[in-house]
Amino acid sequence: MSCAAASGRRCEIPAAWFCGSDAQALPRLQHLVVRKVPAFSNQHLLNVSSRNRLRTLTLSGTYRVTDAGIQSAAPHLEELERLVLRHCVVTDSALHFIGRHMKHLRFLEISSTHSLTNMGLACLAALKCLETLHLDHCNKFSPDAIAALCRALPQLRNLKLDGADFGDEAMGKIQASLPN
Repeated sequence: MSCAAASGRRCEIPAAWFCGSDAQALPRLQHLVVRKVPAFSNQHLLNVSSRNRLRTLTLSGTYRVTDAGIQSAAPHLEELERLVLRHCVVTDSALHFIGRHMKHLRFLEISSTHSLTNMGLACLAALKCLETLHLDHCNKFSPDAIAALCRALPQLRNLKLDGADFGDEAMGKIQASLPN
């Protein structure tokens, strides 16, 4: 892996790292954090997820990971407990596949994704183990949709709504809907 910065950001990842003989030499990954790696794509996500039983996955600034990538990787991410999607190009479709396949999620953060709606948010109600939900730029979600989701998540203990400007009454309604 050749990196432009010592911090490991903006790296270019050789294709052989994900498949071929080099992949056999890799340790079994359980935790993967990818930040600002422009080359990381849907195919990379599928290759990593299909060869490893990831427990945590953080994708930040991976604009080549789209709904199609989440859809193809989701069946391989059934053991995932922590998922962070920051500055990714995903829509309600991705949330559908997250809710459908990632039933063991305990922590979910979705930030800087402006194309999500109440319909996608409702798909997360299937995540019955979810304890922490962090939604950034959630002004496209209605307070009623957020409250309904909270009521559907029996283990939810932490809810963070960055960028929400709902007013005191709506925030009170959301707080009252939290199970814990």
